[in-house]
Amino acid sequence: PPRPVRLAIEQPADGALVGGEPRAFVAGRALATRQEGVAADVVFAIDVSGSAAAPSGVDVNGNGVVAVPREVARDDGLFALGASDPGDSVLAAEIAAVRRFVARLDRRHTRVALVTFAGELLEAGAIGDDPAVTEIALTQRYEDLHRALDRVLARGARGATHMAAGVDRAVGELTGARGAYSEPDPGAERIVVFLTDGIPTLPFAGDDAGNLRAVLDAAARARLAGVRVLTYGVGDRALAGPLALVDLAAITDGVFTPVRDPARLSDLFDETDLADVTSIAVRNATTGEPALAFERGADGSFGALLPLRAGRNEIEVTASAPGVPGATRRIALEWAPDAPAPALPPDFAPLANRVLEIHLAGLRRARIGGEQAGVEALRKRLRVEIERERAGAEARAAKQRKELEVRIEKAAPAAAP
Repeated sequence: PPRPVRLAIEQPADGALVGGEPRAFVAGRALATRQEGVAADVVFAIDVSGSAAAPSGVDVNGNGVVAVPREVARDDGLFALGASDPGDSVLAAEIAAVRRFVARLDRRHTRVALVTFAGELLEAGAIGDDPAVTEIALTQRYEDLHRALDRVLARGARGATHMAAGVDRAVGELTGARGAYSEPDPGAERIVVFLTDGIPTLPFAGDDAGNLRAVLDAAARARLAGVRVLTYGVGDRALAGPLALVDLAAITDGVFTPVRDPARLSDLFDETDLADVTSIAVRNATTGEPALAFERGADGSFGALLPLRAGRNEIEVTASAPGVPGATRRIALEWAPDAPAPALPPDFAPLANRVLEIHLAGLRRARIGGEQAGVEALRKRLRVEIERERAGAEARAAKQRKELEVRIEKAAPAAAP
């Protein structure tokens, strides 16, 4: 179960003297996750099977042309559905969304890794080597993850869909299982962000029930390892038979998010919260003024630009989460215009720059109030869209479950293949 909200103001220090412009950058973190620590390990597991080569319907690479479907030659001489511009494929949209997600994480607290999965069926029912691959082990060097994403996009999409292998590989990186490349952190929140545009077609060719059972067994192993899996079903095919994704999330206490239109994946990613915190508010309690600009990360990190008055200012941060006690923290800042501007630790520079960009963009538009209302309206529409699609997917999953007569068992999972 979630713990009471843990809230910290990390920058600046209580009692700090602020000079220069009458404003201060304030940063911290709020969490209501199950682990006692503040660290999080996140593995992105991306489906790179052949269907991910199809057009996403959006100009992902920004070249002014939206790809259309076309047949592409495979290594075996057959043809498969692809995109006229591979930079606009479903795979490209997934990778772009992961990049945007990572931009909302704080490398001081959150490590990231990348796993890809597909699979190849050989003669006599054998599966080719490495249906799931660790592209980059858990790291705080986010630039390494971006380079790995570049390699995955350049390699393209091919093969079948071995979801169970993808789950097991991602969980193995989080737990430091045999063959993993990552050093585990027992105190970190363990999360898999799982993206697929299809249904499980391996390890048993033509056996839908067997492939589903393999995913559910992998989900049970993930649950026993304390891993939450957030699943994203991208496109019509994934949502036509969503049982594997719905139950993978349910078994691991994760969340299933349906993405009917691949072009909306990045927007829906923006609604993802790894910290289990409902709201974070920052204000100058002395003047009653709210933040001039605010940025909240997916991992509970936050940054804000606060207006100051001459003399003492009490800065207040509050955070809340459903069903658990919230938290409030305060620090005092002294503003003196002739004092030197406070030095900003390098680790906070990226977040501070994003907050300042938000503030400057609002000043340029001179319509910040109306645009903020528009952003909130968009978020409300997205939430309604997600819930509507989720309800439909869960209904289809229930029908699929009945047809396949698969019983979910959270205990006694099968051993990993």
